[in-house]
Amino acid sequence: MGRRLTEAQVRRYRALVRMEVATAAGCARIARVPPRTMQYAVRGGSWRRVPGAVPFDGRNRWLRGQRSPNAKLTEREVREIRSLTGLPRSEVARAYDVCARTVQLIQERRAWAWLAERDGDAP
Repeated sequence: MGRRLTEAQVRRYRALVRMEVATAAGCARIARVPPRTMQYAVRGGSWRRVPGAVPFDGRNRWLRGQRSPNAKLTEREVREIRSLTGLPRSEVARAYDVCARTVQLIQERRAWAWLAERDGDAP
């Protein structure tokens, strides 16, 4: 693994992470450098003179929603659950094979809060 990054690589990997096409860890595997080295370079801890650092806000946008390997719901199903406010949560939960608490969090927009009502709408 002891390879060094070039300025061109840093620019390219920052662009990929900014566009949410790849993660810093994925870029590290491609560049054959330790994941910490790539995270530091992408977020601007090193290579400060190269513009385009990707700020880290503590959220993993790459694996949110149906991209997550643990997701039980799709974006369409979440929108449907939000629209079913008149039914008991336990019935909605049974229909979608999730727990009632998950339905509550979705309807209160504390889970899947980033998802807009329709494609193109602001959340």
